[in-house]
Amino acid sequence: MPRDLPLSNGTLAVAYDARARLHLVTLPGGLPDRLPGVGAVAAGGVGRLGVWVDGWFSWLSDAEWRLELRYAADVPVTDVHGEHPDLGIRLAIADAIDPHADLLVRRVAATDTWGATRRVRLFVHLGPDGDDALATYDPDLAAVRAVLPGPGCHLVLGTDPAPAEFAVGRTAPPLEGSWRDAEDGRLSGNVAADGAVDATLRVDLAVPPGGTAIAHAWLAAGPDPDAGVALHGRARRDPGAVLDRAAADGRAWLASAAGALNTFADLPSDIADLYRRS
Repeated sequence: MPRDLPLSNGTLAVAYDARARLHLVTLPGGLPDRLPGVGAVAAGGVGRLGVWVDGWFSWLSDAEWRLELRYAADVPVTDVHGEHPDLGIRLAIADAIDPHADLLVRRVAATDTWGATRRVRLFVHLGPDGDDALATYDPDLAAVRAVLPGPGCHLVLGTDPAPAEFAVGRTAPPLEGSWRDAEDGRLSGNVAADGAVDATLRVDLAVPPGGTAIAHAWLAAGPDPDAGVALHGRARRDPGAVLDRAAADGRAWLASAAGALNTFADLPSDIADLYRRS
């Protein structure tokens, strides 16, 4: 199925579909027959973003959200906007993969449109494909750790602010996973699951009247536990730096390709934009 907003650094690759769901495409390989951290292996799975506001819940993928999906100008950073008329909340989302590390960061800015103080809960979900994974919530990291034996990869899912609640679930039928647990605005606190698994973290925001509050979420991927935890620590210290680094790297590439870009000067602007984004 085509994806609307792909992002990649050559080993970690993800793509967002038309309803802003995250799809894993490739992960850094850590299998015995490949060098740790070198090369990429096929992956799968989906991630969702849920929003609870003053007692009402909705997934960003629900039809009620009016979504605009695009890239920020001339950089490999997404620029996604969503508004829900019945929630009085507008979201501005930016995603990027670190050009030099297997680390995906998402920034979510929630803005009140009703002129009232809002209690907002964001639910960050990840459900990797496969039926032989192990996922646990690590209180020392304030994050979920997952081991995927198939691709030989270790994942860490974290947030800033730190999670107010968490849940690790199983997705093998008849179970649907922790994402269903989120729909009442609370999470069970289940610590671990194995087999076909998923995980959801809850982040609380206080949004002032007409104002904005910001949260970050990230997915670190490594060929071994230490690599994943190290990347999680980097994101936790300064998640916005990954977005800045990806944008700077994209601008540097465009500057180095200035000669080639000039050859397209006579093309329509939308065609030239496609070349720059490629």
